[in-house]
Amino acid sequence: MIDWAAATAVTGLPEDNLRHLFCILLSFAIGQVYRFLPNVPSLKHFLNLAIGLFFIWFCFDIFTPIHLFITGLVSYIILWQNKALGGLRVASSLVFYFALTYLSVSHCWRMYHDWGGWRLDFTGMQMIFTLKVTAFAYNLYDGQEIASGSGKIKEPELQRRALTKLPSLLEFFGWVYFYPSVLVGPKIEFRDYLAFVDLSLFNDSYCKGSVPSTLWQMILPFLKALPFIPLSLIPNFFPTSYLSSIEGLSLPLWQRMINVYLYTAPFRAKYYFAWYLAEAACVSCGIGYGGVDADGKPKWDRCCGMNWIGVEIPDNLRGAIKNWNMGTQDWMFHYVYYRVKHQGVLMATLITMSVSAFWHGFYPGYYIMFVSLGLTDHVAKEMWRKLRPHFKKNKIVGIIYDIISRILTVWILGYMGVSFILLDLPRSYEVYKSVYFSGHILLALGFVVAALLKNPP
Repeated sequence: MIDWAAATAVTGLPEDNLRHLFCILLSFAIGQVYRFLPNVPSLKHFLNLAIGLFFIWFCFDIFTPIHLFITGLVSYIILWQNKALGGLRVASSLVFYFALTYLSVSHCWRMYHDWGGWRLDFTGMQMIFTLKVTAFAYNLYDGQEIASGSGKIKEPELQRRALTKLPSLLEFFGWVYFYPSVLVGPKIEFRDYLAFVDLSLFNDSYCKGSVPSTLWQMILPFLKALPFIPLSLIPNFFPTSYLSSIEGLSLPLWQRMINVYLYTAPFRAKYYFAWYLAEAACVSCGIGYGGVDADGKPKWDRCCGMNWIGVEIPDNLRGAIKNWNMGTQDWMFHYVYYRVKHQGVLMATLITMSVSAFWHGFYPGYYIMFVSLGLTDHVAKEMWRKLRPHFKKNKIVGIIYDIISRILTVWILGYMGVSFILLDLPRSYEVYKSVYFSGHILLALGFVVAALLKNPP
C-alpha cells in the first residue's frame, strides 16, 4: 500500500501528480513485456483497453472512464451511420463539434468545481481524446475522398493517415484506451496504432517485421526528463501569481519586465517532464518507432512531444510554436488550419488559434494568449520574410539582428504566457498594465511595419 501523504511530503508533488507518475513509470515495465506478446491483434487490443481502464481507475475513480466511452461510442455511431446523416463530410464535422462540445461542458464543470486550479482530472484525458477522435473522423473522410479521386487531399501526411473503413469496436476502443498515452498523451493516429498492433509498423530493413529492443531507447527520454524535476518545482516557491501581487507590481519597471520571463519560463518545465516520460512510455512498447532515416538508422521520434531547445532558444516565434506540444500543433495544422486555409493565411491562423483556445477551456487568459500569439506569429513571419533580408546583407549586422530577435522572441513568449498561467482577466490586465502593454504595442507596430515594407526581390 502506497502512503501518498508521505510521498507528497517527500517530493513536494500532490497525490494526483504522483498517481499519474506511477502509472507512466509502470508503462515502462509493461512495454518491455508487451514486445514479447504473440502477434494476435485481438489480444493486444484487449490488453490495451484493460490496462488503460486500470490506469484511469487508479488515477481517478471507477466512473471516470465513462467520459471517453461516451465520447468514443457516440462518435463511432455517427461515423457508422454517416450515410443517413449526409455522408462522411457531414459526419466528420458532427464528430468534431460533438467532441468539442463534450469537452467544453467538461471544462465548464471543472471551472465550477475548481476555479483557477491546476488539479489533474478527467478533462486532461478528454482534451487528448478530442484530438484523437476528431482526427480519426477526418481520416475516414480523407480516405473516401482519396478513393473517389477528387484530388482534394493533397497533403502527403494526410494521405498516409487516411482510413478506408470503420474499424471494429474492439480495435477502436483498444486505441481509445491505449495505455501509454491515455493519461497525458501524445495523440496517436489510428493508422499508426493499427500498424503497431499488427507489426506492419516494423516491416523495414532494421526491424525485419518484429519489435526491436527498446530498453536503451526508452531510457534516453527518461534521462532527459530528470533535469526538469527540480525546475518544475520552482513555481511552488516562486509562483507566477507574484507578478500580479502588490509587491510584484511595485518593483522597478526593468525588474517587472525581466520577471515576466523569469516567472513564466519554469512553468513550462512540468510539461517538458511529462512529455518526455510519455515519450519514453510509448518508446518502451514500440509505438515510438519512427522508421529509418536516409542512412538506414532507426528513428524513435513518432511520439516526440516537444523540442524544448527549440522553444527556449528559438530562431523565431514560428519555430518556438512548432516545437511546443508537437502533437497538438500537428492536429491544429492538419485538422484545423488545413481545412480552413482557403480563407487566407491570416484568417486561417486566427481560426486555428481560436480553436486552440476553445480546446483549452474558457478562462479569458487562454483567449488573450492564443489570439495575441496568432497575430504575433503572422507579424513575425512577415518580418522574417520582408525585414530580415535587409539585415543579412552584412554578416555582423545579421548576427546582431538574429540575437536581438531571439531575445525578443523569448520575452514575447513569457509576456503572452502570463495570461495563460494566471487564467483570469483582472490579474492578467494588471501585469500587462505594469509593463505598459509593451508586448501588444510591439505587435501593433509590427503590423504597421510589415504593411509598409515591400516584398524582397
